[in-house]
Amino acid sequence: MDVHISLSTAPTSPIYNNVIDVGAGLTSASFTTLNAALPLGGTIDFQVGCGKNGDYFFDSTGLNVVIEQVK
Repeated sequence: MDVHISLSTAPTSPIYNNVIDVGAGLTSASFTTLNAALPLGGTIDFQVGCGKNGDYFFDSTGLNVVIEQVK
């Protein structure tokens, strides 16, 4: 499957893209640090696509996110 992270300030250009291909031995993808200023009400969007096989059958995706305010 393909995974993406986008900011609401630039929804058409993801800031992170990756492919998780279990058939190739990849079982996870990691993204460790993002420093970004979001406007009030701004969002960080996490998307999962169907990947190169074109379907969602037998796919499962977990997400672990920690968001901290930096002063």
